[in-house]
Formats: sequence, C-alpha cells, structure tokens
Amino acid sequence: MTDERKKNKPVNAAPLAMLGLLIEGARQVLKIKIDRLEDRYVAKQLVAAARRGVRVEIYLSEDITLQGESLGAVRYLDERGVRVVVDRGDHINGGVAMADDQVLLTPQGSAVIASSDPSAVKMLSDAFQAALAEGFRPEELEKTAGP
Repeated sequence: MTDERKKNKPVNAAPLAMLGLLIEGARQVLKIKIDRLEDRYVAKQLVAAARRGVRVEIYLSEDITLQGESLGAVRYLDERGVRVVVDRGDHINGGVAMADDQVLLTPQGSAVIASSDPSAVKMLSDAFQAALAEGFRPEELEKTAGP
C-alpha cells in the first residue's frame, strides 16, 4: 500500500464506531462537528475525554433546534468541560472530527475516511478555527431562545 493510500484510507466500520475510537484515542485536542445531540454514549465519551484532560470542542450547525432535550444535552456537556460552539457561518460541512493529528470525514453515505495527511489536518483545523471565531456559545443562545 502506498504512503498516500495509508494516509487517506476508507475504513470499513460504522461512523459512530470510528468516532468512538477517535474520541478514546484523543490525548490533547478533540474537535467534532455534530448534527444531532441524541446519542448519550457519544456524550459520555466526550465527557470522559474532557475529564482525562483533552480539550474537547463540539460544533453545531446554526439551524439546529436547541430546545428541550437538545438544549439539555448542550448544558450537560458544557457543565462537564466540553466546549459547545454554534457554527454561525457553516464553515464545517458534513460529519467531521479531529483528534490531535487524525481526522475523520464522512462525506456521503456511511463511508468513513480516516486521514493523518498534514494538509487535511490543517484544512480542518482552519475550518474549526473560523467557526470558533464567528460562532457563539450556549449562553448566548439561551438569551435568544424563547420560553
């Protein structure tokens, strides 16, 4: 297998299983774009990563409805050291995650691409940084949310 194929290899596994492995393997930083907050197992993994000293950030689409259970999930994560940011400019598309120098991409369907290619890591890191610069935190959201 060429070095290029090793850096960007499709993985034959369910996206959530791969995400779980990425979360468990994170040592310094973990950034994830999440479209739904219903998965309690993933939430518990994120909290566990934060407790072991990983800087954990999750990014939500601006159009996500943060009411009821979703808002409760945001509060749960935020209170336990997981930084929650709403991506106001939609800088991050699709299912993506980054832990240290590894990225996971799920472009279409259920195929998962794992990569350690430095250009892919930098591109995703830049997108997360842009989202953080323009995004807002849950406290701001609660001010604008209705009763």
